[in-house]
Amino acid sequence: GNVAGAIGALESMCDIVGLGDAIVVLFKPALQKKLLAIGVSIKAVEAAVNNLTKDSLEKLGQPLQQLLINGASGDVSQTMDALESICEVLNMGAAIDVLFRPAMQEMLTSSGVSSAVVQKLNYTLTEENVKQLPPLAQVLASEASSGNAEGCLKACDEAFELLELGDPMESLIVPAVQQKLSSLGANPTAVDMVRTTLTREKLKEIQSLLPEVVAGLTGDDAVGLFEDLFKVLGLGDATDALFSPALQKLLRSMGADAEAIAKVKSTFNSEKLEEVKPTMQEIVSCVKVADALGIIVAFEKLFQVLSGCDPVEKLYKPALHKILAGFGVALQTIEKMKSALTAKKLEDMRTIFVSLLLQGASGDAVGLISAFDDMFQILDL
Repeated sequence: GNVAGAIGALESMCDIVGLGDAIVVLFKPALQKKLLAIGVSIKAVEAAVNNLTKDSLEKLGQPLQQLLINGASGDVSQTMDALESICEVLNMGAAIDVLFRPAMQEMLTSSGVSSAVVQKLNYTLTEENVKQLPPLAQVLASEASSGNAEGCLKACDEAFELLELGDPMESLIVPAVQQKLSSLGANPTAVDMVRTTLTREKLKEIQSLLPEVVAGLTGDDAVGLFEDLFKVLGLGDATDALFSPALQKLLRSMGADAEAIAKVKSTFNSEKLEEVKPTMQEIVSCVKVADALGIIVAFEKLFQVLSGCDPVEKLYKPALHKILAGFGVALQTIEKMKSALTAKKLEDMRTIFVSLLLQGASGDAVGLISAFDDMFQILDL
């Protein structure tokens, strides 16, 4: 709780290791990242960073402590008060303009709400009614965690009425489900059908399914969950409308052989689903615990069963080509590496594939260099 002492300790650490001024190299970058992450406007973030000094940082001690305490207790009202104090101390402008409204707009946009509805908040979200939202947010969170769709909808109705945003079914819930299905690669026809089939009555029927669908698909029977969802909403066969197109989309993104993808499309039906369902659930389980190697091993098994193709030739070599070409590796070198990749060497290469995908996505140059070094050694290059 001694903010001044903590600041002093960090300043001493920066001085000892030769990093320079702690405000410049530590506190300002951290503040900028945090404010951008919660939706603060770029202009306000720039003002906050420019106004951050040792004195202002010490003045932020109490609000920061409140944020930590309220984050654990779930007291949204006090958290909002703390954020208002931070905006005031750093001369960022009114919290409603630089924080609360942009954050809510970002949240609604990421949930699939149309831009027309989101833009209404420029006029309807005010300093007066924003204070009425925390109790509704807490009710919504409680009802969502218990899977009570009716309770969620009631809280949404009250919030949307307060903000004059219209019917939450039409503006929020239906778009959220559509966006989730679309992001997974569902057939566009099935995604579009949600607009007419997902009603308030149907919402009650799928209330036990909806939180998992929107939140992340990490349950013990995620595959069965989607089968039930498609059946209740009348969206067609889940394999044809979701599982098969989603797998094809993933394979294309990895750079898998086009002929193999076509075979997956022709063989992956509802009967085949029963055969591969355990493998698909294995992938979900590995995702849940962030087991990257487990994911790729299970995915390889799924690919082989559905395509009937050699995963080395039709999955890993094309994927390797796409990864290396993306990093600018010369074509001659790529072909040499692909020729050296065999089923036996793949046993040692799987973890490298994972590293290349993860390090490439994160921009970790050190990790990439290490992965390439390991690859060249395994392939005797």
